Amino acid sequence: MPKPSINLIPLVFLTLTLSWSGVAQNDSLIQGKTLPFKILKTTDDALTIDAILKSKYHFALPSEFNQKTHPDDIYWIQVDFEKELAQLNMYDLWHLKFNSYDYGKLFYIDNGAIHEKSIGKFDAHTKSEKVKSNKYFSEIPFDSGALIQGRFLYLKIKRITFFEQLGNWSFSYSPTAIKNIYSWNDFKAFLPIYIFTGVSAVMSLLMFLFFVYLRRLEFLFNSLYVFGLLIYLMKDELLMFTGLGLDNELLKSWMLENIVIFIGLCYMSFMIYYLNLKKEYPFAYKVLEISIVIHIAIFVVDLFFYYFEFYLGRIYILKIIPILDSTTAFLSVGYIFLYNKNIISTLFVLGSMIFMTSVAGYFYLNNDSDPLRYYNKLYMIIGSTIEITIFALGLTYKIFMENTERLKFQEEAFINKTKALRAQINPHFIFNSLNSIQHLITKNNKVSALKYLSKFGRLTRNILESSFETNTTLDEEIKLLTDYLELESLRFDNAFSYKIDIDEALDPVEIQIPFMILQPFVENAIIHGLLPKKGNNKQLLINFKKEGSTMICEVEDNGVGRQMAKLRLHIYQKEKKSRGLEVTKQRLESIGENAENLQIIDKVDEENNPLGTKVIIRIPV
Repeated sequence: MPKPSINLIPLVFLTLTLSWSGVAQNDSLIQGKTLPFKILKTTDDALTIDAILKSKYHFALPSEFNQKTHPDDIYWIQVDFEKELAQLNMYDLWHLKFNSYDYGKLFYIDNGAIHEKSIGKFDAHTKSEKVKSNKYFSEIPFDSGALIQGRFLYLKIKRITFFEQLGNWSFSYSPTAIKNIYSWNDFKAFLPIYIFTGVSAVMSLLMFLFFVYLRRLEFLFNSLYVFGLLIYLMKDELLMFTGLGLDNELLKSWMLENIVIFIGLCYMSFMIYYLNLKKEYPFAYKVLEISIVIHIAIFVVDLFFYYFEFYLGRIYILKIIPILDSTTAFLSVGYIFLYNKNIISTLFVLGSMIFMTSVAGYFYLNNDSDPLRYYNKLYMIIGSTIEITIFALGLTYKIFMENTERLKFQEEAFINKTKALRAQINPHFIFNSLNSIQHLITKNNKVSALKYLSKFGRLTRNILESSFETNTTLDEEIKLLTDYLELESLRFDNAFSYKIDIDEALDPVEIQIPFMILQPFVENAIIHGLLPKKGNNKQLLINFKKEGSTMICEVEDNGVGRQMAKLRLHIYQKEKKSRGLEVTKQRLESIGENAENLQIIDKVDEENNPLGTKVIIRIPV
């Protein structure tokens, strides 16, 4: 799996920090000239501009308001151009810059009559345009002769999505529009966001591809979690994008704000599968179960609030979610920290603690001056980048350890299977050897019986001494075969001859092969190929030669062939069917995936008469 270079991480974070420095002081609105204004607070939505102008309503300075905005309140704003009248005469068209309000109207004079324009970001046909370099502000053009009473512009606005100090509001004007103008400071402000966008988009895609390949849910939830973080931190840019197919700006804002619920659900789901919480950390699992239910309930309630336009409830829900997530993380991650069991959990705790610290900075620093937390994004960008990197390393390490453990189990299973198969061969061989000794004793051939018994004892001892090894050297295997052939030759009164050839390119002392892998084929050649043959020309040839990275083992006889052997014409062919050949085939299949590891050839002459059998075994060396 691709890993980020550890050496580059500090450089990336240094770039993020330097690029953000000074952004809080950058304000494209400074390009215009600041205007004084006064505010009238009311809850009467029926109050009109005519009533405002005819009655003596008291407009107060922003500094006189101690309370923050409220979704039920309506604010009339009187922007005063008295000291700018001479300046206004220089141009016919000017641009008014103001805070981006949720709902709003601008009142002005045109042809002697008062007109209004929608300027709120949630208004269906708003005439204002957002300033892309500063998400807090919008602008709208106005004519120099549009001032009411020759000096004022009036605004009627509502703030429904968050609480805000009225002291944050400001107005200015300039002859040029700045909605698409970016300064160097603006570029530095956007740089961390776009770096994070690239990193998180790539990481989310990689995690999803790993999910498709591995079918592991922790990769899916990690991918969705990273994607959710990307959308959430880019929501201000997405709100300015008009290509999402949504004309309802309020609905778009509601959906993007509720990404925090989606992020929380994905984080908790990732945590459950990544750490196997239900088994390893049951208390943390219970905490997450409860929190997941609460998150879903909050989403349903928030949907209800949105539908019935209960904006105050929505604001408090957005304040509750960070508290809920922090409490959930404190309980679950704290529990895992106290009862940590492995490196995977350590990495998770480390990433989560860094992220929680950045979230605290994002949500709770500079709340009054930065209610949208636009300038606090750097905290969360750095924390998220570190957490995403640590989680990716943790997932990589987890898969690596699981694969290592799986390979270990497979190796142990292979060894145990090989031992089990060999355990079936050894009794088979011993049983046949004891039959031979019995046969010699029955014939009262004491000398041969004692000689056979001596060789049998040595062969049996060698077999038992190697009983815990799956492989042996070619040298040891040849010694065992030689002892076995001598025993069989003695058993059958030297009825056959044998020869073992070794290629000079092979090093018998170094080459490892499965223990007693050839013995069943040698036995089969003797019992079913050579003994049923009439005459004295009964030969058994065993060859070992090298072919590339493979050793070719050949067991060849000039016996009656497999078709004649099926008739069981010889007395020794009447014995119970041997399982040695079947077991050895299974052992050979475990050596590799090559289907030609074992090849049995029926030798025939030009007239298709049998000339014996040749067994070819290929063993990787």
